[in-house]
Amino acid sequence: MASKINPSTQPACRLDPEQPAIKKLQSLVFQASEQRQIEKSNRLKIDWRFGLEGAEELLYQQLFRAVGYSHYAEPFVELAIRSPYHSTFTGPPFKEPTAILAQWLGELGLLQKLANHPQLETLRQRYLTFFSGEILSPITPKGRPSNDPVRRITGLFYHLDQSKAQGLVKNWLKFFYQVEAYLQEPKGGARKVSESLDQLFSSPGDEPLLHFGSFQAKAPLSSPRRFIGAERQRILLVNTVMPFFLSWALHSKDRALERTLFGLFMLLPSEGKNHKTEAMSHRLGLGLAPLKLKANLACHQGLIQFHDHLCGEFYENHCKGCPMPAWLNRS
Repeated sequence: MASKINPSTQPACRLDPEQPAIKKLQSLVFQASEQRQIEKSNRLKIDWRFGLEGAEELLYQQLFRAVGYSHYAEPFVELAIRSPYHSTFTGPPFKEPTAILAQWLGELGLLQKLANHPQLETLRQRYLTFFSGEILSPITPKGRPSNDPVRRITGLFYHLDQSKAQGLVKNWLKFFYQVEAYLQEPKGGARKVSESLDQLFSSPGDEPLLHFGSFQAKAPLSSPRRFIGAERQRILLVNTVMPFFLSWALHSKDRALERTLFGLFMLLPSEGKNHKTEAMSHRLGLGLAPLKLKANLACHQGLIQFHDHLCGEFYENHCKGCPMPAWLNRS
């Protein structure tokens, strides 16, 4: 639960507009964002004895968890365990792609309800011809249509299917090698990263579901909508893929990959405001110039880290013992 903010209080870390320590805070925020990523990678507790590709199944399962977010994470992970990456996408015997997706949808119980539009009903009937199993992890769609589990699992399927030629790990490593080059460019790096990331989550243009907000939609959308859009792509990258590869970079002492991963935090745009970043911005007095931080991912993640590890412990005790004021005033 977020700490309540009393607008009349003046936390000891609040910056003075007359003598702002904004550069010092910018440095602290970036360090905090680095620490946050290291903590995320440590929580994965990856066994690297069999190398990077030996941990590929874990990355696969983590992608299912992240795509399922809070509503569907558990059944999505159960599905990933039943349908391992190597035997599903890279090992013999060859599997018809439509059959794989149909099996997933069927096991999640997402093919049982009649669709509300003829085109969607035709698609559902097609999937049913490939599904020959049991409903093992039934879920009920809820929340916004854009978070419909059929759309989410379909988007993940296309991401995994296009990775099978090189393998999931190698496909993402190729992306990070591209990013390494983009980080050296004076302009346009962020745009190129976003374009490369979007290509990893592309879908066939003739996929019917692209034209409907959910599997139960009654009418098509005015224009196609990506299964996994730009914002969700960044969330998957930051919360799932980057911690996985950072864990490997730290284990293998791959300094180039480590620098690339942290460099992305300076390049990518912020994920957007949430109650933690809003709370920290208020307490630090951030807002108008000169009290503004660079609006990048490092700022976003660093403020969350401060909220969780400093304010969570010290704010309710009137900031007593918090090290932030000393950090800001240190010469």
